Amino acid sequence: ADEIKVTGEVEICLNGCMITAANANRVFHVQEGGTLTLYSCRMGYFRCLFEPVDLVTNKYEWQLPQTGSATVASPGLVTGGLLNSASGSESSGLTGDWARSGGGIYVAGGGTLILQDGEISGNQAVAYGGGVFVDSGGAFTMLGGRITGNVAGGNGAGVYIHSNARFEFCGGLISDNTAIGGYKSNTVETTTSGNGGGIYNNQGQVTISGGTISDNTARKDAEDETFVPGNGGGS
Repeated sequence: ADEIKVTGEVEICLNGCMITAANANRVFHVQEGGTLTLYSCRMGYFRCLFEPVDLVTNKYEWQLPQTGSATVASPGLVTGGLLNSASGSESSGLTGDWARSGGGIYVAGGGTLILQDGEISGNQAVAYGGGVFVDSGGAFTMLGGRITGNVAGGNGAGVYIHSNARFEFCGGLISDNTAIGGYKSNTVETTTSGNGGGIYNNQGQVTISGGTISDNTARKDAEDETFVPGNGGGS
Protein backbone atom coordinates (compact mmCIF):
# COMPACT_ATOMS: atom_id res chain seq x y z
CA ALA A 1 0.00 0.00 0.00
CA ASP A 2 1.14 3.54 -0.64
CA GLU A 3 2.01 5.81 2.23
CA ILE A 4 -0.43 8.61 3.07
CA LYS A 5 1.02 11.80 1.59
CA VAL A 6 0.35 15.09 3.36
CA THR A 7 0.77 18.09 1.06
CA GLY A 8 -1.39 20.72 2.79
CA GLU A 9 -2.67 21.41 6.30
CA VAL A 10 -4.16 18.22 7.72
CA GLU A 11 -5.54 17.75 11.24
CA ILE A 12 -6.52 14.26 12.35
CA CYS A 13 -8.47 13.65 15.53
CA LEU A 14 -7.40 10.08 16.24
CA ASN A 15 -10.18 9.67 18.80
CA GLY A 16 -9.28 6.08 19.58
CA CYS A 17 -8.67 5.13 15.93
CA MET A 18 -5.76 3.04 14.75
CA ILE A 19 -4.14 4.05 11.46
CA THR A 20 -1.95 1.22 10.20
CA ALA A 21 0.05 0.50 7.07
CA ALA A 22 -0.25 -3.21 7.84
CA ASN A 23 3.54 -3.63 7.65
CA ALA A 24 3.60 -2.71 3.96
CA ASN A 25 5.03 0.83 3.94
CA ARG A 26 5.46 3.88 6.16
CA VAL A 27 2.19 5.36 7.41
CA PHE A 28 2.57 9.11 6.71
CA HIS A 29 4.86 11.15 4.47
CA VAL A 30 4.61 14.86 5.30
CA GLN A 31 5.87 16.59 2.18
CA GLU A 32 7.22 20.09 1.59
CA GLY A 33 4.57 22.65 2.55
CA GLY A 34 2.50 20.05 4.41
CA THR A 35 1.52 20.17 8.09
CA LEU A 36 0.17 17.14 9.92
CA THR A 37 -1.37 17.57 13.38
CA LEU A 38 -2.37 14.48 15.37
CA TYR A 39 -4.60 14.95 18.41
CA SER A 40 -7.56 13.53 20.29
CA CYS A 41 -10.87 15.39 20.43
CA ARG A 42 -11.94 13.56 23.60
CA MET A 43 -15.54 14.06 22.53
CA GLY A 44 -17.67 11.04 21.69
CA TYR A 45 -14.82 8.53 21.63
CA PHE A 46 -15.24 5.54 19.38
CA ARG A 47 -13.02 2.67 18.35
CA CYS A 48 -12.12 2.24 14.72
CA LEU A 49 -9.43 1.04 12.36
CA PHE A 50 -8.14 2.71 9.20
CA GLU A 51 -6.20 0.34 6.97
CA PRO A 52 -5.15 0.05 3.32
CA VAL A 53 -7.67 -1.69 1.09
CA ASP A 54 -5.31 -3.54 -1.21
CA LEU A 55 -1.76 -4.49 -0.25
CA VAL A 56 -1.13 -6.22 -3.58
CA THR A 57 -1.90 -3.54 -6.16
CA ASN A 58 -0.20 -0.84 -4.05
CA LYS A 59 -3.11 1.56 -4.58
CA TYR A 60 -3.52 4.64 -2.44
CA GLU A 61 -6.85 3.58 -0.97
CA TRP A 62 -7.82 3.54 2.69
CA GLN A 63 -11.06 2.55 4.35
CA LEU A 64 -12.81 2.61 7.70
CA PRO A 65 -14.10 -0.93 8.14
CA GLN A 66 -15.73 -0.57 11.56
CA THR A 67 -17.09 2.12 13.85
CA GLY A 68 -19.55 2.58 16.63
CA SER A 69 -18.18 1.45 19.98
CA ALA A 70 -18.53 3.84 22.90
CA THR A 71 -15.44 2.36 24.55
CA VAL A 72 -11.94 3.46 23.69
CA ALA A 73 -8.73 1.54 24.27
CA SER A 74 -6.35 4.48 23.81
CA PRO A 75 -6.30 8.09 22.57
CA GLY A 76 -5.39 6.77 19.11
CA LEU A 77 -2.55 4.98 17.38
CA VAL A 78 -0.33 5.27 14.30
CA THR A 79 1.24 1.86 13.80
CA GLY A 80 2.19 -0.90 11.38
CA GLY A 81 4.73 1.14 9.44
CA LEU A 82 7.47 -1.10 8.05
CA LEU A 83 10.26 0.00 5.70
CA ASN A 84 12.81 -2.46 4.37
CA SER A 85 14.97 -2.64 1.25
CA ALA A 86 11.96 -3.38 -0.93
CA SER A 87 9.27 -1.03 0.37
CA GLY A 88 8.78 2.69 0.23
CA SER A 89 11.19 3.80 -2.48
CA GLU A 90 8.85 3.88 -5.48
CA SER A 91 5.72 5.35 -3.94
CA SER A 92 7.52 7.94 -1.82
CA GLY A 93 9.86 9.33 -4.45
CA LEU A 94 12.72 8.92 -1.96
CA THR A 95 15.88 6.98 -2.74
CA GLY A 96 18.75 5.34 -0.88
CA ASP A 97 18.80 5.51 2.90
CA TRP A 98 15.89 7.96 3.04
CA ALA A 99 13.57 5.51 1.29
CA ARG A 100 14.20 3.16 4.22
CA SER A 101 13.78 5.77 6.98
CA GLY A 102 10.78 7.01 8.92
CA GLY A 103 8.80 3.84 9.58
CA GLY A 104 5.86 5.64 11.14
CA ILE A 105 6.12 9.19 9.80
CA TYR A 106 8.62 10.82 7.44
CA VAL A 107 8.74 14.63 7.60
CA ALA A 108 10.37 16.12 4.51
CA GLY A 109 12.15 19.46 4.30
CA GLY A 110 9.55 22.20 4.56
CA GLY A 111 7.08 19.84 6.24
CA THR A 112 5.77 20.05 9.80
CA LEU A 113 4.50 17.43 12.24
CA ILE A 114 2.67 18.35 15.45
CA LEU A 115 1.84 15.59 17.94
CA GLN A 116 -0.59 16.73 20.62
CA ASP A 117 -1.97 13.36 21.67
CA GLY A 118 -2.13 9.77 20.51
CA GLU A 119 0.61 7.23 20.02
CA ILE A 120 3.18 6.42 17.35
CA SER A 121 4.06 2.83 18.15
CA GLY A 122 5.08 -0.49 16.63
CA ASN A 123 6.77 0.93 13.52
CA GLN A 124 10.06 -0.23 11.99
CA ALA A 125 12.65 1.28 9.66
CA VAL A 126 15.60 -0.73 8.38
CA ALA A 127 17.63 2.51 8.34
CA TYR A 128 16.83 5.55 10.51
CA GLY A 129 13.88 6.86 12.49
CA GLY A 130 11.69 3.92 13.39
CA GLY A 131 8.93 6.16 14.74
CA VAL A 132 9.59 9.57 13.17
CA PHE A 133 12.25 10.80 10.75
CA VAL A 134 12.62 14.57 10.30
CA ASP A 135 14.64 15.50 7.21
CA SER A 136 16.67 18.69 6.70
CA GLY A 137 14.42 21.74 6.88
CA GLY A 138 11.57 19.80 8.49
CA ALA A 139 10.04 20.47 11.90
CA PHE A 140 8.46 18.31 14.60
CA THR A 141 6.76 19.65 17.72
CA MET A 142 5.71 17.13 20.36
CA LEU A 143 3.30 18.58 22.91
CA GLY A 144 1.95 15.29 24.23
CA GLY A 145 1.22 11.71 23.29
CA ARG A 146 3.66 8.82 23.16
CA ILE A 147 6.32 7.44 20.84
CA THR A 148 6.93 3.89 22.01
CA GLY A 149 7.97 0.46 20.86
CA ASN A 150 9.53 1.50 17.55
CA VAL A 151 12.64 -0.08 15.99
CA ALA A 152 15.40 1.25 13.74
CA GLY A 153 18.19 -0.75 12.13
CA GLY A 154 20.44 2.31 12.37
CA ASN A 155 20.02 5.41 14.51
CA GLY A 156 17.06 7.10 16.16
CA ALA A 157 14.54 4.37 16.92
CA GLY A 158 12.03 6.80 18.38
CA VAL A 159 12.89 10.06 16.60
CA TYR A 160 15.68 10.88 14.12
CA ILE A 161 16.52 14.55 13.58
CA HIS A 162 18.59 15.20 10.46
CA SER A 163 20.89 18.18 9.92
CA ASN A 164 19.10 21.54 9.87
CA ALA A 165 15.87 19.93 11.06
CA ARG A 166 14.08 21.08 14.21
CA PHE A 167 12.52 19.12 17.08
CA GLU A 168 10.76 20.71 20.05
CA PHE A 169 9.95 18.24 22.81
CA CYS A 170 7.54 19.99 25.15
CA GLY A 171 5.58 17.08 26.61
CA GLY A 172 4.64 13.44 26.28
CA LEU A 173 6.64 10.23 26.48
CA ILE A 174 9.37 8.65 24.34
CA SER A 175 10.04 5.18 25.68
CA ASP A 176 10.83 1.53 24.92
CA ASN A 177 12.26 2.20 21.46
CA THR A 178 15.24 0.16 20.20
CA ALA A 179 18.04 1.09 17.81
CA ILE A 180 19.29 -2.40 17.02
CA GLY A 181 22.33 -1.53 14.87
CA GLY A 182 23.75 -3.46 11.96
CA TYR A 183 22.39 -1.31 9.13
CA LYS A 184 24.80 -0.79 6.22
CA SER A 185 24.24 2.50 4.44
CA ASN A 186 24.23 2.82 0.65
CA THR A 187 26.61 5.75 0.88
CA VAL A 188 28.90 4.71 3.74
CA GLU A 189 30.87 1.46 3.60
CA THR A 190 30.67 0.86 7.32
CA THR A 191 27.93 -0.80 9.32
CA THR A 192 25.91 1.61 11.45
CA SER A 193 25.84 1.08 15.19
CA GLY A 194 22.48 1.53 16.87
CA ASN A 195 22.69 4.99 18.43
CA GLY A 196 19.96 7.11 19.98
CA GLY A 197 17.33 4.64 21.09
CA GLY A 198 14.97 7.46 22.03
CA ILE A 199 16.21 10.48 20.04
CA TYR A 200 19.10 10.78 17.59
CA ASN A 201 20.18 14.29 16.68
CA ASN A 202 22.34 14.48 13.56
CA GLN A 203 23.32 18.17 13.74
CA GLY A 204 19.74 19.38 13.92
CA GLN A 205 18.16 21.68 16.49
CA VAL A 206 16.59 19.92 19.47
CA THR A 207 14.87 21.77 22.32
CA ILE A 208 13.60 19.86 25.35
CA SER A 209 11.37 21.74 27.77
CA GLY A 210 9.20 18.93 29.14
CA GLY A 211 8.13 15.35 28.72
CA THR A 212 9.85 12.08 29.60
CA ILE A 213 12.49 10.00 27.81
CA SER A 214 12.90 6.58 29.41
CA ASP A 215 13.74 2.90 28.89
CA ASN A 216 15.05 3.21 25.34
CA THR A 217 17.82 0.94 24.07
CA ALA A 218 20.76 1.43 21.70
CA ARG A 219 22.70 -1.60 20.48
CA LYS A 220 26.00 -1.71 18.63
CA ASP A 221 25.19 -4.60 16.32
CA ALA A 222 21.99 -6.62 15.97
CA GLU A 223 23.94 -9.72 14.90
CA ASP A 224 26.20 -9.68 17.95
CA GLU A 225 24.81 -12.21 20.42
CA THR A 226 26.64 -10.44 23.24
CA PHE A 227 24.84 -7.22 24.05
CA VAL A 228 27.14 -4.25 23.39
CA PRO A 229 25.50 -0.90 23.98
CA GLY A 230 25.60 1.78 21.33
CA ASN A 231 25.56 5.45 22.23
CA GLY A 232 22.66 7.33 23.74
CA GLY A 233 20.01 4.83 24.74
CA GLY A 234 17.83 7.75 25.77
CA SER A 235 18.95 10.34 23.28
